[in-house]
Amino acid sequence: MPGDVLTDTSSLYLFSGLFSFCFTINFALCDLRNHVTKVTTEHLQ
Repeated sequence: MPGDVLTDTSSLYLFSGLFSFCFTINFALCDLRNHVTKVTTEHLQ
């Protein structure tokens, strides 16, 4: 069924897009947290 294949493909595309979006956000938050920790540590010393 072409319709089923199309649905599977768009679901997979949507899922991979969502996954990469979450990964990017997570990476950015980790980077920001590391930066804040570094600045705070330098400020306290």
